Amino acid sequence: MLEQWLLIAAVVLIGATIQSATGFGFGVLVVPTLVYMQVDPATAVMLILLLVTPVNIMTYLSTRKHVGHLHLLPFVILVLLVQPFGVWLLEQIKQFSRDDIKAFFGVMILVVLTIQWLLKVKPRAKLHSGWGVLAFTASGLMGGTCGMHGPPLAIWTTAHIWSSHRIRGSMMFCFLVWGPFLITNYYLKFPEQSFDAIKRWPTILPVSLMGLWLGLYLGKRISRPVLRVCVTVMLIIVSILAIFG
Repeated sequence: MLEQWLLIAAVVLIGATIQSATGFGFGVLVVPTLVYMQVDPATAVMLILLLVTPVNIMTYLSTRKHVGHLHLLPFVILVLLVQPFGVWLLEQIKQFSRDDIKAFFGVMILVVLTIQWLLKVKPRAKLHSGWGVLAFTASGLMGGTCGMHGPPLAIWTTAHIWSSHRIRGSMMFCFLVWGPFLITNYYLKFPEQSFDAIKRWPTILPVSLMGLWLGLYLGKRISRPVLRVCVTVMLIIVSILAIFG
C-alpha cells in the first residue's frame, strides 16, 4: 500500500510541477501514467479532478477580472451536454483488457500532442463560432472519457488575441464549472472507484501543492521552450510504454 502511494505521489508531484512550470501536462501525463501503473481509469480521472480543483480556484480568483464570462457561457453549456457521452465511452473502454486500456490512454497522449503540433493558428481577435463548437465538443468528450478537458480548450483560447491572464482565467473558469458536474457523473457511474479516489485525495493533495510551488520556482529559472521540449519527450515515452509496454 505504501509503495503504491509513493509511486502515485511521485507521478502527481511531477505532473503538478510540469503544469505549474509550463501551463499544461498535468492530466495528460498523470492519468495515463496511473493507468499504466494498474490504477483503475475511473479512479485516476476522479483523483486528478479532485487534486486540480484547489489549484484552479486559486488561479481563477487571481485572473477572474480578465474573463469574458458571457462570451464563454454557450460553449461551457455545450461541454456539460457532451460530457456524459465521454463518461459513457469510458464505461465501454473499461470492459477491455488491461493492456487495451493502457494502449487507449497511450494513444490519447499521442492524439493530444499531434493536435497541439498541427493546429498552430495565428491569434486573431475573433474566431468563427464553428471552431468553438468543435473545440468544446472535443473538450467535453475528452474530459468525460479521461479527464483531459484542457488540450482543445488551450488551442481555442490561444488562437485569440488575449492576454495571458484572460487565457488562464478563461480556462480556469471553464474547469471550475465543469468539474463538479464531471465529479458527480463519475460518482454515479463509478461509485466504488470514485470513493477510492476520495480516500486517496487528502494524502496526495499536499504533494500536488508542493509540485505547484516547485513548478513556479523552476518556471522562473528554466526557459519555457526548453521545459516544453522536455515535457513533450516525457509524454512520448509514457505513451510508447502504455501502448507497447
